Amino acid sequence: GFIGMHTSIELKERGFKVVALDNMNDYYSVELKEARLEQLLKSGVSFVKGDICDGRLLRTIFREHSVDRVVHLAAQAGVRYSLKSPNSYTKNNVDCFVTILEEFVKEGLHKKPFVYASSSSVYGFDNVPPFAEEYSDVDHPASLYAATKRADELIAYTYNHLYNVSSIGLRFFTVYGPYGRPDMSPMIFAKKIQNNETLNIFNNGKSTRDFTYISDIVEGIIATLSLDLNKRSEVINLGGNKPINVLDFVRIIEKNLQKTTTKKFVPLPSGDIPLTSSNVEKAAMFLDWLPRISTDVGVKLFIKWFKEENAGKYVPSEKEVCIITASFAQEKKLMDEIWDVREFVRKDDTVAFYLFSNHNLDLANLGWKTFKLDLEYRRMITQSRWPKFMAWKISVVEQTCKTVFYIDASSRPKKSQYFLTFIHQMKTKVLDSTVGFAIPRHSFNKDIMMEFKAIRKFRKDVDKNINASLTWLQEQDPLFNQAPLYTNTYFMYQPTSRSWQRMTEYFWDHYALEQDSWRDQPLISYALYRFNYTPVNMPNDLMTVAKFGHNGHVYTEDEDFLTHFSDNTIQAAVTKCDPITDKEKATLQSEIEDYQKSEKFLSKIREAKGEVELGAHHKAIMKYLKEKVLQPKWSILDLGCAAGAMLKAVKQAYEEDFGIGSHNHLVGIELTTGWVKFAQGYYKDISIYEGDVTDFQLPVPYKGKTFDFVMSNDVVEHIQKERYECFFLKLKEVTHSGSIVYMHTPTPQAQIVDKGQYFENVLPHHYLIMGMALAGFELVTFEHDLDTKCGTRENHTLPVALKGVKCMMNKWPKYYHSIFRKTQNDEVFNLA
Repeated sequence: GFIGMHTSIELKERGFKVVALDNMNDYYSVELKEARLEQLLKSGVSFVKGDICDGRLLRTIFREHSVDRVVHLAAQAGVRYSLKSPNSYTKNNVDCFVTILEEFVKEGLHKKPFVYASSSSVYGFDNVPPFAEEYSDVDHPASLYAATKRADELIAYTYNHLYNVSSIGLRFFTVYGPYGRPDMSPMIFAKKIQNNETLNIFNNGKSTRDFTYISDIVEGIIATLSLDLNKRSEVINLGGNKPINVLDFVRIIEKNLQKTTTKKFVPLPSGDIPLTSSNVEKAAMFLDWLPRISTDVGVKLFIKWFKEENAGKYVPSEKEVCIITASFAQEKKLMDEIWDVREFVRKDDTVAFYLFSNHNLDLANLGWKTFKLDLEYRRMITQSRWPKFMAWKISVVEQTCKTVFYIDASSRPKKSQYFLTFIHQMKTKVLDSTVGFAIPRHSFNKDIMMEFKAIRKFRKDVDKNINASLTWLQEQDPLFNQAPLYTNTYFMYQPTSRSWQRMTEYFWDHYALEQDSWRDQPLISYALYRFNYTPVNMPNDLMTVAKFGHNGHVYTEDEDFLTHFSDNTIQAAVTKCDPITDKEKATLQSEIEDYQKSEKFLSKIREAKGEVELGAHHKAIMKYLKEKVLQPKWSILDLGCAAGAMLKAVKQAYEEDFGIGSHNHLVGIELTTGWVKFAQGYYKDISIYEGDVTDFQLPVPYKGKTFDFVMSNDVVEHIQKERYECFFLKLKEVTHSGSIVYMHTPTPQAQIVDKGQYFENVLPHHYLIMGMALAGFELVTFEHDLDTKCGTRENHTLPVALKGVKCMMNKWPKYYHSIFRKTQNDEVFNLA
């Protein structure tokens, strides 16, 4: 490690016998770790490659080397990576910490201070700078990494109480210097400035960091070794004590590199904190320590090393696309399958090729970076699925790949220019998609049951697996066969997409390991459906191209190839809207006339008059609005307001909570003529007008006005698919920046509703989010409605596929509450 290397060398130079332990993992550049190791060995430090979780190994080292002091600096580092791989943090930073302390006590070493690395991250968001150990709040960490470091401090205190272990936890503040971590800002800044790459400045340039040069940190660590704690457990800050705006720090690096670069100001990432600032009075008192290296001097020393070492090579280059394949065949067969990709890399250095296998291979001469996986799963075929779906868990993939394109090892692109064009077209679509991944529909079988049936035909030995699969699926959801079937021969995703991560973890944890599945198409298709994520779909011509020459058309001209990639090839939503046609109007009017003869039509009027109570789910909506949404003085528009019962309830809620006259305008739009006529004759201070929610015009005095709050309850599912976009654009028209839109919409599982009606037209929720985003709205809140269930009715009029299915509301939430905010942010589509 970075701090460990410098500390070990300095201790050696001062006459200590030093043994260094590290597992040399690939969280970041192993090449950098090997460069550090070379420095260690040159200085005479002994090195053991091993894991701190291995208690037996620790015991052996303690005894063979007569160890009497331990400095524990090993950890799974990185705030942002803790969002992607949480288990590695609890294992390495907590479990292994306990293992070390156990061995420390067993070997009788606790009479001397146990020194370990904590972090300034424990201070979180809400502390007054400079952060002091004794009175700052450290019980509200902003990241899992910070939480594990705080856990270490509490565990150290516990071992002091139980076994009198004297310990010092050192809270380091943003350490930098030669051989520094390549995932930290100084190294990243230096490389990007040197290469004239655009630099992302987080928190829109407002973040402040207390940068600390490495030699000061080493002095502080060594000072702890001679400290007599008298059987106490302490934590001490080691920081530069002079916080600096990150943008100013960048300018100092630019000055030393004699270069400037373009800067892009972006929001603060999840888990990051905007400010660190160290109070070092305790370090001065206990250790006689103060930082001596100023930021100007420290950066000068760091950049001198950075240029001499050409250290930019240790910082991973961001790749537009990482192409991943996996093969767990015998080595000879694997070598036959792998093709030479150097031509692709030469033509496009934004593309990288990664191979996962069960062999130690160096295929750099063919253009591949290789990963050996030792996965202890029951069958090789299950093992081979891991990189297919879970490669995003590998740190180098998560940190360097904007998109990942998985391709089966047996596939072969015929010509590099067509393959690369296809990849980049796919990448654009994926990055522009709120879903975060693209995958083709299955080109052979129609649905999951047909897929299993086909498997049985050519594999007689898998009945047990298939039966287990079907049993599991039936338990999860009797409607599973409605999930669209997707192929997994090739697909693309964003490794940072939480939707992909959640979905694949669900698939892996709940199915792959339990059932030992070798056939993943049906299960991954169900996992997509289960999480309400519909992939960006690919039409047949794109799928043909994606076969890369197996059965596909071989293109001779780039122009010929590119005709298959217009902007509309993969659509999440469109942005045009045509007025309702006369034919559509006639159809709607006929449906309205029929509806006005029904009991439900009259019940809505009785509800509006107060003759009957609001329905259960309307009560749930009002409860939600009162508790979490409504604000005084809002002007309110209800789209699809029926007879106005909800507007009336909103008016009453305002008067109860905020007083008479606490709202502005109350306006509704409704297509059913009878309800509109009733409302216009019944209400005095609620204005309801006739119109389709996808194509209406407000009359004077509301013409051209916008509303603070727009609600749409149980409306979206009745809009024809061809009119979705018109609905989103209407919302855009009647709102202003900061307007709030509330939608109450059925979940995909809410198939069975009033009197056995079956929704043929439910808008997938992620399409709702995308459509709103394209219209300029960001999703603020999204919750399930657990207050309403459809009871235990069993006799429904259902499509054939659902015959005999009982009411699903006993298992699934029926509705979503979604709140959107109108924004002026041009990036809202990506944010959503």
